[in-house]
Amino acid sequence: VLALLDDGTPVALGTNDLGTDGLGNDRDLARGGGRGGDVLALAAVVRERARQLGLRVRGLDRRLVEAATMGGARALGMDRGPGRIGSLGPGSRADFAVYDARGRYPYSALMARPPCLATVVGGTVRGLT
Repeated sequence: VLALLDDGTPVALGTNDLGTDGLGNDRDLARGGGRGGDVLALAAVVRERARQLGLRVRGLDRRLVEAATMGGARALGMDRGPGRIGSLGPGSRADFAVYDARGRYPYSALMARPPCLATVVGGTVRGLT
């Protein structure tokens, strides 16, 4: 995964089960308590593995957040044309989550798994107080 990210190859991170992350971590991701299905927690697992291996990938946090969010749409070619997904903009369908990722490095802040403030699904805002 890290070599593909470094080469600029479209990469998607994801899980399909709330019980496993696909890396053999049953119900617990990276000792951080994240649940399978939490793609930002999975991104944190990949980042930690890169650190353990001593690998340096320029912009790794940004690339991992993009792989966990827009990566699926890019890898499937669904990020272009009418009804595109994976980004915010005119003509895009938008289901998204809002996180408190303040700070100098917002991608790193997202990797720290800050609280989700709200979600927008099908144009309906949920959780905003």
